Amino acid sequence: MVAVTEVHIKDGMFNAYINDLNNVWRKFIEEQMKDGSVVSYGMFANASAREGEPDLYLTVSYANWAAFDLGEEYFNKIRDNVMGSAETMRSAGIKRGELRTIGSSYNLQEVKFRD
Repeated sequence: MVAVTEVHIKDGMFNAYINDLNNVWRKFIEEQMKDGSVVSYGMFANASAREGEPDLYLTVSYANWAAFDLGEEYFNKIRDNVMGSAETMRSAGIKRGELRTIGSSYNLQEVKFRD
């Protein structure tokens, strides 16, 4: 299962947003990779974005749907390891809002042929 997030980055903020992703999002994902709930992740720039299209696509490949059922304690532990506290995370989220707007988010389920 792959989760996709479309990101519209505010003018002149691309590098700042990528730096934010490197310091927070990447660390959250890599913590989840340690227990196998996340298999991989990626960032894809839309080099020729037309009006209204996202500038960046973020993808996270999950091992299975159970990764969404890990609970609040699991994610709070990761938050504390990465950010230190809920307040630090809240402040970072407010600052991140100055860099981008989230468009659509959706999940894709791979379909395979069977012999």
